[in-house]
Amino acid sequence: MRVEYAPRNALNLEKLLRGRIGVWVSDTVSADWMARQKGVRLGEPALVFFTTVRAMGCHRDLAPDVQARLQTELTRMYASGEVDRLYAAFFAN
Repeated sequence: MRVEYAPRNALNLEKLLRGRIGVWVSDTVSADWMARQKGVRLGEPALVFFTTVRAMGCHRDLAPDVQARLQTELTRMYASGEVDRLYAAFFAN
């Protein structure tokens, strides 16, 4: 298998749609969102390696206590099922 890099993940959807690549490796949330923006239905992923919130960026000057509160709230949202409800509301097929 040949790996082909792209500077932006959205370009990989275009490559997939045009038959330039046979497999698109992406996180499931981003892939689904990008496909919906293009009016494309991808169907079920062929393989899911790992599912998680991809990243949360904070400005380097953000106070450590604020970062800690954000992390605590995110952890609470996972534990309470709120994250699952959000996924279902916004990314349901």
